[in-house]
Amino acid sequence: MPKDMSPETAVLMNQAIMERHSTHAFSNLPIEKAKVTALLEAARWAPSSRNNQPWRLIMVTDPQVLASLKPALARGNQWAFDAPLIIVMTADPDSDDIIDGKPYYLFDCGIATENLLLQAFSMGLQAHPLAGWSESAVKEALSIPESMRVVIVIVVGYKGKIETLDEYTQQKEVHSVVRKPLSEIVYRNRWGQKMP
Repeated sequence: MPKDMSPETAVLMNQAIMERHSTHAFSNLPIEKAKVTALLEAARWAPSSRNNQPWRLIMVTDPQVLASLKPALARGNQWAFDAPLIIVMTADPDSDDIIDGKPYYLFDCGIATENLLLQAFSMGLQAHPLAGWSESAVKEALSIPESMRVVIVIVVGYKGKIETLDEYTQQKEVHSVVRKPLSEIVYRNRWGQKMP
């Protein structure tokens, strides 16, 4: 339980939300087909603005196609290729509702990503959404049409051994997760009025 959370709140919290983290250490153990399908279904069932469902997913399991993605990922993300599955979420911004100048496809894809991450955790898998990739290189490697945006790249697999990681990445793996306190991120009734 986090130090800054009351026992009453901790009991109510969904354990997947509290315990899931973005690991860097992956095993190359294959993922069962039913589990992969469940991940994709979790994303499919995410809510979206006006039920637009803008996401299009590419699941990459073929070793040659995975290898073609290597140049697209930042050097610090090369640990991702220990995992047997990379899911690339794309969307077409032109097919989306833009409401008050806000492109909701990004928000919708964020919800679908969170569904996928929590579903992975519930099945004993690890899922890590990445920053640090070249959109143009991902598009080229996976033949994604120019009109589409690559929204997120998600690495999925079973947890591996931390010893397989370089020293810098091992340090990221063992640090504890810290979140800003509610008093810093929540106002009551109007902007700037702190929560009691």
